[in-house]
Amino acid sequence: MLFFLLLLFVLSPLPLLSSSSLAATVASVTDGDTIVLSDGTRVRYLGVNTPERGQPFYEEAKRLNAQLVGGKEVRLETGTPKRDFYGRLLAYVYVDDVLVNARLIAEGLGYLFVIDPMNREEEWLQLQKEAQGQAKGMWSTGIPGLLKITRVQADAEGDDRRNPNGEHVRICNVSDRPVALQEFSIRDEARHRYVFPEGTLAPGHTALLHSGRGRDNTTSRKQLTFYWGSGPVWNNDGDTASLFDPDGKLIRHYSK
Repeated sequence: MLFFLLLLFVLSPLPLLSSSSLAATVASVTDGDTIVLSDGTRVRYLGVNTPERGQPFYEEAKRLNAQLVGGKEVRLETGTPKRDFYGRLLAYVYVDDVLVNARLIAEGLGYLFVIDPMNREEEWLQLQKEAQGQAKGMWSTGIPGLLKITRVQADAEGDDRRNPNGEHVRICNVSDRPVALQEFSIRDEARHRYVFPEGTLAPGHTALLHSGRGRDNTTSRKQLTFYWGSGPVWNNDGDTASLFDPDGKLIRHYSK
């Protein structure tokens, strides 16, 4: 039995350290918050979001991530659920005693991003506040508004007309206090406009706006969900989402 366990430890690409802790080697770095392990497993960092490709500070976040984990052995602590919509393993990633997820926030190259309950919210929110106060990384040009558009999914799976809810916009509260969403609005290039009816977004938490029909969930502890109530909105070959505050002031652009 002992021989079998030792053999399993050596041959397994993700040797078991505990019920939720894994050891692995990083084969490549995809971006600021995603890596690929030597066995091909894609890992998405929990609790942090970094700029998408084409957005300011994307390269800087990816470079820091590569410096921290590229080619190194890391320790992974997985979340619940363990994988996201794209099949990526969700994890806290350590190199020695450095928690990489938190380091990205501390350097201003990522921000608190809570899509599932976590016990590090207050600690990481403080790291974010310090990075903002010191104008590090993405905060070097100031903090333009309380909310940030983090993703525009313009191309739904299959036919957009049959799957309008496959389109969505995601926003995150990047401030240090709860934000009432009522009267904030989102508009596309064709000037279709959606006005949020209600809901309060806690720091680091997200709201998902689907293009189709459904029942809003404005009280979820995980992620608020809203429905535009129309057919497809976003152009698959390129579009821009604009976010406005209740006074009609533009606070964010996101081009896809």
